[in-house]
Amino acid sequence: MKNFQKLYFLALFFVVAACNVTESDPGHDITATINGETWFFYNVTTDNTDEGDAMLRAQGYLNGDQGAEPANLEIVFVGLSNIRDAGEGYTADFAPTNAGTSAYAVVDFPDQNRHFNTTLDPETTGTFTITEVANNTMSGNFRFKAKDRLGNVLDIESAEFDDIEIDQ
Repeated sequence: MKNFQKLYFLALFFVVAACNVTESDPGHDITATINGETWFFYNVTTDNTDEGDAMLRAQGYLNGDQGAEPANLEIVFVGLSNIRDAGEGYTADFAPTNAGTSAYAVVDFPDQNRHFNTTLDPETTGTFTITEVANNTMSGNFRFKAKDRLGNVLDIESAEFDDIEIDQ
């Protein structure tokens, strides 16, 4: 009976300890703070738009709950035909006009039929920076504000990505 009690309390200890773990979702590619809430983005791909500009796409969920409402993220790098050409230290500014080393972003919430775009805000600001490129992957960060057609603001206060595979 004494051994049974020890095993019971040991098992109970591990269950309680496991429930207290507060790590972020390890399977995500991008962690972003959007309007003060944590979102995790998965399935990041790099590709080209029909116009030939490089782009990054991902699907995200609030707090990583894949049963929750999704958000689709798309960042387009104007004038950059291949994300491989960007390299370490590359920075693009989110700008209302698409010229030079600029980028624009679109964030869709399909369940709410809400669409945010940095080009809808003439005063949009933000940056996308690649901090490391190694072994066909890239890491970095970005931040920007976007508006919908009604003027509602979506603020990606900070976002970090690590070891995103470069598909292009």
